[in-house]
Amino acid sequence: DDDDAVLCWGDSGLGQTGQHPDAVPDLILTTPTRVPGLSASKLACGAGFTVALRGDGSVATMGDGTFGTLGNGLVNSW
Repeated sequence: DDDDAVLCWGDSGLGQTGQHPDAVPDLILTTPTRVPGLSASKLACGAGFTVALRGDGSVATMGDGTFGTLGNGLVNSW
């Protein structure tokens, strides 16, 4: 539901806003934009990545995973 919608803004060059970098003009979201298909009860953001805790207890990660920060073995995820 909309109460758990995830909205992100800012630099999206690494996909950390949940938007594919190719879909974001200038790689910057200047207004809060809904992350398609993602609902979450909690969020944590770091330098180049975002972690979302879904209502069912699963975790979604987005952005730069160069140093294993995404926890899924991927270098980039969006």
